[in-house]
Amino acid sequence: MELYLGKRREEPVVCFLFEHICFAIWMIQSRSLRGTQEYIYTLPHAKAGDVITIGETPFAIMQGRFRHPHGIHPGILACLLCRLFHPTSSLATACGMQALIDICGKLRVVFAAFLAVIARLLGIRGMFYRLAGEQARLIDDASGTLPPYDQFITLGPVCAQEIVNTLKSKTGYEVAVVDANDLKRVQILAASSGVDHKRLEMALIDNPAGNADEQTPIVLVRGLGAPVNAPCG
Repeated sequence: MELYLGKRREEPVVCFLFEHICFAIWMIQSRSLRGTQEYIYTLPHAKAGDVITIGETPFAIMQGRFRHPHGIHPGILACLLCRLFHPTSSLATACGMQALIDICGKLRVVFAAFLAVIARLLGIRGMFYRLAGEQARLIDDASGTLPPYDQFITLGPVCAQEIVNTLKSKTGYEVAVVDANDLKRVQILAASSGVDHKRLEMALIDNPAGNADEQTPIVLVRGLGAPVNAPCG
């Protein structure tokens, strides 16, 4: 099994418009002094059997799923609950917690926190994230991504399954949206029908895309997808 890490240096990849990725992942448009140019980004490197994986955070940013802390007004509940989390957690700040409350609602977050405290006393960890829902795991606090979005709180993406299905039909390749980090944790948020989840998780366990400023939102994982039709032109 082999990996190919795509990288474009002209500008942070997270700045690309979501609809460009959604409907033609292989064509990225940007403006230069000479006018509009099209950059071939993925398909020249893709081979039959590849899986195109897209990082969860840039995927969410391309959907506009980010909020500036100045636009978030933490309430008393957020200020209290954020103290329950480890300082490195994205929910350990009042703004991060308030962003989750705005998504899930006060009752669900309070219920999740109450049972999580009881579970922790019994030696059970991670209960809050199970009860509060997927967005609790996916929120990235400010500084969790590349400039200029390091000034924003990034929420988890939406409609990921629908989009990977569309991308598969447009590109002819298996597609997955993944959340991987340097702690050897891999979560597959959505994947097209031909993706073997277990094998893909093992391929990404060392986080080949990196966790710093590598600008690698897309990783081609070789040899995990079933042979598919040629990409659409």
